[in-house]
Formats: sequence, structure tokens, C-alpha cells
Amino acid sequence: MLKPTMKHADFKRELVYILVFAAGVILWPGFANAQEVTTANLKPKDANNSVIINNKAPQQMFEPELRKEKIAALYKEALVLFDEGNYKFAILTFQEILSLDPNHQQAKAYLEIVIPDILKKEKRKPLFREALGYFAKQDYQKASDTFKKVLARNPDNTEAKEYLKFRVPQGIEGQKQLIKEEKINSLYQEALTSFDNKEFEKASRLFKEVLSFDPNQAQAKEYLNSKIPEMLKENKETPQKQKVLQKQNKIKALYEQALTFYEERNYQKAIAIFNKILALDPNESRAKEYLEVKIPNSMREQERQKKISALYEEAIKFYDSANYERAAGIFKEILSLDSRQNAARVYLEKDIPLKLKEAEQKKRMPSIPPYAEALPSRPQPLINTQPSRPPLVIIPGRGL
Repeated sequence: MLKPTMKHADFKRELVYILVFAAGVILWPGFANAQEVTTANLKPKDANNSVIINNKAPQQMFEPELRKEKIAALYKEALVLFDEGNYKFAILTFQEILSLDPNHQQAKAYLEIVIPDILKKEKRKPLFREALGYFAKQDYQKASDTFKKVLARNPDNTEAKEYLKFRVPQGIEGQKQLIKEEKINSLYQEALTSFDNKEFEKASRLFKEVLSFDPNQAQAKEYLNSKIPEMLKENKETPQKQKVLQKQNKIKALYEQALTFYEERNYQKAIAIFNKILALDPNESRAKEYLEVKIPNSMREQERQKKISALYEEAIKFYDSANYERAAGIFKEILSLDSRQNAARVYLEKDIPLKLKEAEQKKRMPSIPPYAEALPSRPQPLINTQPSRPPLVIIPGRGL
């Protein structure tokens, strides 16, 4: 096999990149025995053949990073093999990707559509390739027009006929169905949000819009026929009550904001917001508690901690300068403010007494003149270690 030129390889890659995005459409019901991957079959339906929408957010599943990296590397390798015309090993590599991720649509498209088409029609004319490219991009109008041009040149082209008769219409219908379902889901979720926020008029309008797309949507019917009327009946309020409700919501928002400032120890801003709450509702007990008790206590505690910190730094300075008595007095003051200050207690009960004891011992030791250490030591007198003889005693009248 001749090695493809750069121009041929680039064209092939461009065609394939757009083909892989058509996998979901090409694998539509009734084509290539791939009915299991269609959107309609993947979504549960009720008795009226209406898509059932799950109120809860779908559980998301994430593959491990190593698995993703492995798949990405294999996919890149498969593309290189494909561009080189090495379809045998490209097929093996795409099959390995599907063994790791059976839902990898691009690999499926290469294995089930792209490579078989290329192998069957290696000498396919450029116009057919162009039509196939439009089909892969899901530009079905251009694909249809180009396939018609193919048939105008060659009325016996069975593949072009098959695309025009089955695949293009199925793609158009599938595309419409996907857009419709996405629109229904979007409207339904927005309607649920409005219902949860007690915006019943907006929710009712949105549920009706859902039914305009799918008249058999059972859940939208349930909200319109039972849930919304029940909530409207329970919450049928006078304009005055609505005003009270708005005020309560505003107080709730202000309260959360005030708590944030309080937790950040920004007491001045917290006080200002709690005062706004009391302006709206003078009987708001939580705001009163913060203004009269919690914030004053917290501010006093803050000042006390600042004072303790300043005293501690001062005490350490006296300690380092050997002024232990003054340091001890300050550490006692710290403990009188906060008996839990263990560092001050250690200085007071252990370190300072030890330093005072060492200082007292130094005072009792005889002082050495500063010049004594510089004088040379005097030589010691020699001591005769020999035993001395007894003195000679002369007695008068006797000889020696």
C-alpha cells in the first residue's frame, strides 16, 4: 500500500473528525442493529409512551483519571494508524478502547461505520465523500442535496439511495427528538424551580409549555391538575400577608448577612445590620440577643485577648532582661485575666523561680577580681618527699 500523501491524510482526518460526531445519529433504531444506543430507548417511558423525567439530578459517574488517560492515549494511537491506512491495527486499537469504555461513541463510529465504508469503497468518488462528511456533521440538508447530486451522476448508487431513504430521514428525526427532549427537560426543571420558590403562576405557564411539546407528559399534568391548585389553595393570602411574607424574607436575608459579619468578628457591620432587622421588626428576638448579649460579650473578649497579648509581650521583655520580679508580676496579671494561659503559668511557677534561684547562688559565690584571671599562676614550693632525719642531740659530759 502506498503511503498516503499529506493532502490525502489531512482530508481523511478532517472527514473522520466530523464522522465521529454522527455516531449517535447513525446508530439510530433500525440501523446496523444498534437500537440499544438510541436516546428514546435509553429513557424510560410511561404508559402513554411519554418520556419520564426524573425530578432528581442524575447521579454522575466519573472514571478514574488513569483510565481516562489510557483511553485518550489509545484513541490518539488509533487515529495515527487510521491516517496511515493501517486499518487492521486501527480496528484492534478501537476495540481495546471499547473494552475500557463500551460507550465510547467515537470508537464505535470508526468500527461500525467509518472504517467499513472506507474498506468497501476505497475508490469512492469525492462527491460521495463530501455527502458523507455533511452527514457526519449532522448537516442533513446539505447531505441530502449532495447525495441527490451523486444519484444524478450515478442513479445505480445503492448506498446514496440508502442514505436518502433511511439514514438522512432518521438523522433528521433523531436530531429533532433530541432537541425536543432537551427543551422539555429544560422547561421542566425551570418549572420545578419556580414551584419550589412558590412562583406558582410562572410554574403553571412553564408546565403548560412542557405539555405543548409533549401532551402526554404525566408529571407536568400532575403539577397542573393537583399540586399547583393545592398550593394555591393553601397559600391563598391577602395583599397584607404577602407584604408580611416579603418582609420576613428580607429579614432572613439580612440575618444571614449579619451572622457572616459576626463570625468574621466584624462586629460594627454586624451591629449595623442587626439594627436594620430591628427597624423592620422591633420584636425580632435573635437580633436583640446578638445586640444586647453576644456581640458585647464577644467585643469584651476580643479586647481582653488583645490586652493579654500586649501584657505577654511586655512580660517576655522583662524576662529576657533578667527583671524576673517585674515579669512575674505581669504574668500574674495575665492569669488574673485568663486562668487558662498555661504559658504564663509555666513562666511563673517554673522558669522564673529557677532563674531567681540561679541568681541567688551567684550572689553567694565569692567574687573573683576581673584582673585575677589574667595573672600568671605562682610556682608552688617544692616539697621534699624524703623522710627527714631526727636532729642530732648533744648531751653535756658525754662524748660523741
